[in-house]
Amino acid sequence: MIDNNLADLKEPFRTKCKVFLEVARKTYPEITPFETLRTYARQLLLFTQRRSWTLQSYHLKGLACDRVFMRHGQPSRSGDYNFLQRVAGMCGMERIKQETCHTQDNGTPISIVIAQNSGRYTQSKSPQEQTLLHEVNETFKKYLTPTI
Repeated sequence: MIDNNLADLKEPFRTKCKVFLEVARKTYPEITPFETLRTYARQLLLFTQRRSWTLQSYHLKGLACDRVFMRHGQPSRSGDYNFLQRVAGMCGMERIKQETCHTQDNGTPISIVIAQNSGRYTQSKSPQEQTLLHEVNETFKKYLTPTI
C-alpha cells in the first residue's frame, strides 16, 4: 500500500511539504504527493525491484516525500523538476540526484530556513527568485502563526 498522506510525516518536515505544495501548485496545480511514509516491507520490495537505491530510506522515518504530476487522473512525468527542486530547497528540503521526484528533510529548522531565504532575497538579482523566496517565507509564516 502506498501512503500519500502528509499527516503521516514528522514535523517539521510535514510543514515544509505543505509550504512546498502550496507554493509549487501556483505554477503546477497538478503536483501531488505520491508516496510519503513507507513500511520496511515496501522499501525492501522497491529495493529488490531496483526502484530504490537503499534499504535505509528517509521514507521509513516519515522524512521524505515523492511527488508526481497528475494529468487526467494518471501520473505523468512531464513537468519542470528543476523549478520544483529550487522551491523544495527554499523550503528546507533536499533531493537525491537519482530521483527527480523525491525530496527529503535536510534537518534545517524552519526558523533558519526563513532566515536563509531572507538573506538570499536581498542578494538575489532575479525578480523570479525574489518572488519565490517571498512566497515561501510568507507561506511558512501562515502555517507557523498560531490561531487564536
